[in-house]
Amino acid sequence: MKKIVVIPGSGIGPEIILPITEILSMLGSYECIIYKDIRNIANRTLATKEISKFYETYVGKEPKESRSHWARYNILDGLIKKYIFSKESIEMSEYEKYKYRGISQEFKEIVKESDACLFGSIQDVNGGYLLFWFRQGLDLFANVRPAKCYPNVPCYSKDIDLVIIRENTEGLYVGMEYQKADTVMAIKRLTKRGVERIIRFAFDIATKRKTKGGKGQVTCVDKANALPICDGYFRFAFKSIAKEYPAINTQEWFIDRAAMELIRAPETIDVIVTSNLYGDILSDEAAALVGGLGVTPSGEIGINYGLFQPVSGTAPDIAGKNIANPLSGLFSTVMLLEYIKEFQHAQSLENAILEFLRAGKKFTTDLGGTGTTSDVFAEIKRYL
Repeated sequence: MKKIVVIPGSGIGPEIILPITEILSMLGSYECIIYKDIRNIANRTLATKEISKFYETYVGKEPKESRSHWARYNILDGLIKKYIFSKESIEMSEYEKYKYRGISQEFKEIVKESDACLFGSIQDVNGGYLLFWFRQGLDLFANVRPAKCYPNVPCYSKDIDLVIIRENTEGLYVGMEYQKADTVMAIKRLTKRGVERIIRFAFDIATKRKTKGGKGQVTCVDKANALPICDGYFRFAFKSIAKEYPAINTQEWFIDRAAMELIRAPETIDVIVTSNLYGDILSDEAAALVGGLGVTPSGEIGINYGLFQPVSGTAPDIAGKNIANPLSGLFSTVMLLEYIKEFQHAQSLENAILEFLRAGKKFTTDLGGTGTTSDVFAEIKRYL
């Protein structure tokens, strides 16, 4: 029996995620291990105390300006990373022993034994810390963001079918920010291993898509003209690796051109590969072209684990009103099922979603309908 860790989260998260566990039960035998209260498994206050201990043990006395700062965790984390990267004698794994003590050990073991995670929406520091542990602690290096037009869903161009592959563990989001007097700094860190594996991941995705009628194209997005060292490194690696995939067409765009092309001719794009910040922005832009965040899924994938979540956020203004669009969560579940190689169940669920969309009834308000969240789930169950 496949095991799925389920974290409904907050806001509209539980309204979307919990009914999906019922659908999984309809599809087959899945053990859904549900954690409704993140505070029971993730405690960033404890983590801050632990990394403070690490700082004083390995680096020195904690800076005075960090002790009462609201971002104390982030400040110490950045300073420690900077110190470790400048010292060959300390391994990052040693630091992570302290850094992730805020995550329940029992929970870590359960995740290790599970096949994937279905993650809802989060809005507090404990939830953010938990998601950070998944990404960094489990090395979920590939953020996969498809954007595709569906029947009866407002779409900028009817032939859009693209996927953005965003590096998920490096770049500016590595969390190395500092302040000295009235100057603030952030380090954009890329590694050979990180860059090459995300680029190969994108080429492998394009290859699979081509076997199913895809365009067989990968576009590298960077800003190498303004950042010739960091982004130039990414582009050079892309050009080198492209030689290993002669059947795949390639092109390179600067980030500003990519933003324009997504509006000008999105139907010509197949697979985009880019670094963390650029991918974060472009994926939401792409979502806006195909009906919004309520219909676009996401997956965060590593060598040994995958986490899947709707990208619709907590939406506190509509939480509890039974009007949230659950399609993002449902399509993310399709991705999850494909990841754990339950292809028949993935196809059954996707077919049910498409039948619902073709019928054009019971849509939620964001898609121009008057249906409720419960209505959508009832219809999906009927079509399964």
